[in-house]
Amino acid sequence: MKFLCQYAILLLSNVGFAANLIDGEILYKESCIRCHGSDIHKEIALEDIVQLKVGIQLCVNALYLPWNQTDINDTAGYLDSQYFHFDKTLKANGKN
Repeated sequence: MKFLCQYAILLLSNVGFAANLIDGEILYKESCIRCHGSDIHKEIALEDIVQLKVGIQLCVNALYLPWNQTDINDTAGYLDSQYFHFDKTLKANGKN
């Protein structure tokens, strides 16, 4: 149930989503690379930004990081802009 609530919050947080990519890059380099290395984006298959945010939230919870929703959004935005390009994928597939 906790996971479903977190997923719903992440879905709702996409409304007006404007990530600070500089902060996202800093958070990624300080926290994510430490465990995953710099090639994590090559190792995981995600379909959209929501799945990316859920994955980030799981890491934040597992590591007890003092991140808030803005930190998660910023990191997801940075990863999307650099590696995943979900927005461009959606438009190319006629989903936007």
